[in-house]
Amino acid sequence: MMWKNNLLKTLRSDYMKILSEKFGHDESKQLIDILIESFFGYSKVAMALNPDIRLSESEILKLHKAVKELLTNKPVQYITGNTLFLDLELEVNRSVLIPRPETEEFVNLIIDKEKSENLQIIDMGTGSGCIAIALKKYLPDSKITAIDISQEALRLAKRNSEHHQVFIDLLQIDILNPDSFKSLEPFDVVVSNPPYVTEHDKKLMQPNVLDYEPHSALFVKNDHPLQFYEAILQFCKTHLKVDGRVYFEINEQQGENVLQLIESNGFHQGELHTDIHGKNRFATAIKKF
Repeated sequence: MMWKNNLLKTLRSDYMKILSEKFGHDESKQLIDILIESFFGYSKVAMALNPDIRLSESEILKLHKAVKELLTNKPVQYITGNTLFLDLELEVNRSVLIPRPETEEFVNLIIDKEKSENLQIIDMGTGSGCIAIALKKYLPDSKITAIDISQEALRLAKRNSEHHQVFIDLLQIDILNPDSFKSLEPFDVVVSNPPYVTEHDKKLMQPNVLDYEPHSALFVKNDHPLQFYEAILQFCKTHLKVDGRVYFEINEQQGENVLQLIESNGFHQGELHTDIHGKNRFATAIKKF
């Protein structure tokens, strides 16, 4: 296939017009710039300073394919294979969720509250490893264990931890199966961003999420929305030290129910925390028995 024009600024403009029909001008501009910088290393500043940048035919084909994938609602992070999380570049693929800004807030909450050294921390349901790796980066004296049921997710988390040169103890464990974690030592801190979107709320989700992100990491049954929180709190009874802390990312609609669950399991100082949008997005508590 031959292209009439291989000038990057012209290709960028042409593809922006195509994407704008679906995503609007501003989002299309952002998406095409993400692709260009990820694939070819040209930032917006570099393109502005070098208006005569040209792409090879193979490079144009790569960009063309990516734009076609965007039009099918495929998330740009899965197309480029990476995303940023608290300024850490992470590899992502369809075996894991794409980290959200709310989860960045979640990690910042933990970092802000946990000032002790040599903490034993476990991240339950680690996915890409984003929470565990960020905690190790910002709490370097801590020992971080990260678990997930998915072997594919753990392989990805391992690559991400190696890329950032941090050691995370990665284990394949099913949160819902107590027999799988009997051998673990007690922890000072338990953190988790488990599945919490009900099947009922699927209709509110965007196609790029529904069609591409792993449903097992997103959804819970309508009649058991707190299934994973219940299992993690049971884990805490035997594997969280006295005065240990638990941190949850939660469904904004389940905040009070999560608090009641925490308190009914004997935890103290249960508290909800809002995200930047003022929604109840995080819950914390302390084990006092």
